[in-house]
Amino acid sequence: MKKLIYINLFIDNEWDHHKILDTIFSLRVPSSKTILDSYYLWGIFRGNTDDYAIVKELADNEFVLFLNKHLELPIQIKNDDISSLDLNRLSNFEFVGISNEEESLISLKPNIRKKYLKEDDYRILNSKTILLELAEAEGINFPKTKIISVENFSELANTPRPFVLKFNHSAGGRGVFVINDKSEHLPAFIARQLDDINESAVFLKQEYIDIKSHFYTIANTESEVIAGYEIVYDSSNNSKIHKPEKIIHKSRIEASAKISEYLRSQNYHGPFGFDGFIDTKEKIYPAIDLNVRLDKSRMIYDLACKLKIENENYEFRRERFQSVGYSGFTAFWQVRIEGLNGINNKYGNKFRIFPVMFANLFRSNKEIDTVEISFFFINTNEENIESFEEWKNNVYEWLGITTQGDL
Repeated sequence: MKKLIYINLFIDNEWDHHKILDTIFSLRVPSSKTILDSYYLWGIFRGNTDDYAIVKELADNEFVLFLNKHLELPIQIKNDDISSLDLNRLSNFEFVGISNEEESLISLKPNIRKKYLKEDDYRILNSKTILLELAEAEGINFPKTKIISVENFSELANTPRPFVLKFNHSAGGRGVFVINDKSEHLPAFIARQLDDINESAVFLKQEYIDIKSHFYTIANTESEVIAGYEIVYDSSNNSKIHKPEKIIHKSRIEASAKISEYLRSQNYHGPFGFDGFIDTKEKIYPAIDLNVRLDKSRMIYDLACKLKIENENYEFRRERFQSVGYSGFTAFWQVRIEGLNGINNKYGNKFRIFPVMFANLFRSNKEIDTVEISFFFINTNEENIESFEEWKNNVYEWLGITTQGDL
């Protein structure tokens, strides 16, 4: 066994000890619990056949068999099965970040524990004030920002609209709010909740900027920038589309070097990534949110490498839609392959689609159920761009997606 893999892309929600956002917005959940839990399955993409991946929910066996035809996959295990492993053969742990649950796993082998920061260290490095201070010190272009505590929260009532309000803890997109005429009541509502929650809660008030496009930079403290994606977000601030970039602007490379130097000074060594955007006036904001951990974009890039498509023209998409009467992956996907093959033949088999995540809420044959698929759209020739778009629309119809969602 080479390594033990534990991937929880919703670790952000565990870094807020006081569960402030959960308390204030008890209904503001990015997606269903079943679909959230399914993302632990990213762990099965990170290893090879002699590794172990801890998953919260075991994947649909038919889907894993489908993946195993194309990828080397580690053995799936649950936390309860850890005690049966031969820890002497364990050479490494691979985590998104450190939570209480992960720290309990690290404690199984003390010599490995020395390689990891503690949970509180991760929480601090992932707080938004860290990047704000670093941007100010290093001259990284950053939106005008002011730290808002419980004591001065009331001043938001007189702040001209629109502006952006961000919760200081990394929160998986849940803690970012645009305050405008439609959300005029929100600051007062939050202030009332904070009176009963925690006096140390910190928010960031940022200027509102009209954004032309979002991007994400994948980096590592031990190397230069690895890759970048143009990203489209849905209305819940969850990433929906990742398009690989061929050129990464020098301001992002410079920001990466400065962030790397800072993280190494804090004894963090490893992967990180940061969001940025270009405004409608073509001004670049290279780093506006920092993730000191493995993140979804890094997972996507690594999986593209594993599929040997990292140098091809591809898009990674996450789609959620409603479907009726399917019992699992085979019923939903494989029995319809003939239709997909027909579409591909129509376009000369220039394009491919590959599902890498399948999550669903199948309740009964009579009810409308939620289905979520994450997949690669792969174009084998950049000259096929126009027909690539047409082909994707045909694939959406084949999948049964009547709308492409809330972009």
